[in-house]
Amino acid sequence: MKILINSEMRCGSRWLHYLLAELYDMGVSPEVDRDRLLSEEHKLRNFLDNNRIAKIHHATTVEVFQNLKPLDYKIITVVRNPRDRIVSKAFHTKYHPRLKEEFRSDFEAVKHFVYSDYTKKANLRQFEQMSDGYSTRNHTKTNLPYIWTTYEWMLDNIVREVSAIDKFLGENTPLSRITTVCNAHSFKARTGRKQGSEVRQDTWRRKGIIGDWINWFNLKMFKDTKCDQSLYWEKVIMNKGKDND
Repeated sequence: MKILINSEMRCGSRWLHYLLAELYDMGVSPEVDRDRLLSEEHKLRNFLDNNRIAKIHHATTVEVFQNLKPLDYKIITVVRNPRDRIVSKAFHTKYHPRLKEEFRSDFEAVKHFVYSDYTKKANLRQFEQMSDGYSTRNHTKTNLPYIWTTYEWMLDNIVREVSAIDKFLGENTPLSRITTVCNAHSFKARTGRKQGSEVRQDTWRRKGIIGDWINWFNLKMFKDTKCDQSLYWEKVIMNKGKDND
C-alpha cells in the first residue's frame, strides 16, 4: 500500500500522518514542499516504495499526479476552514522558535496572513482539492485514487473519517482496531487537554479552536475573506460534504 498525504499547512495532516502510520504499521516521511516536488521527486518516490507514508505541502493534487509517476499510490488531502487556518498559521509563524517573524501583536500577525499572497494561493489550492476531488462523505463517487477530508470532520468524529479512508484504501480494517488507534491519537491524548481549552501564549503548535477566527477578524477582514471560495467551503461543510454533481 502506498499513501501520500497532501495538504496546506495547519490543516491537521500531521495528525492523520502519524495515525495512519500506526494503523497500518508504516513509517512516516519528512515533509516535502511544492518547490521540491519537481527537483526531488525521486525522494517522494523512495518514501512510497519503502513502506513510508509520504507527505507534501503546497501542491495541488493535479501537480502531484503530473509529476510523481507511476500512479500506483493513493492521495489523501486534508482541508480546513480558511479563516481558522489563517489564525493558526499566524500563531505558528509568530511563535515558532526558528521562524519568529516580528509582528507588533497577535492581531497584526493574523491581519498579515489575511492579506498575504501566500494565503490567497493556499486557499485556492484548498478549493481546487475540494472541487476536483471527492470527500470521505461520498467516497464511492469516482474511481480516482484521491479522497479528501476536513480538519473539522476529523475533530467531530475521527473514527468515522478514518473508517471512510480505510475503505477508500481497500483495507477493511476491523472497526475495533481503528477505534483503538484513533483513541490513542485523539485530541485529548495528543494534547493533554480537552477541546476548547486552547492556551494562547507562545503556542506555535496550536491549531486553534474551530471558529476561533471570529475572535481575531475585524469586520473588514471578514468581508475581505467572504469570497466565492469561502462560500463554497460553507456550502460543503453545511451539507455534510456532498460533492458537486
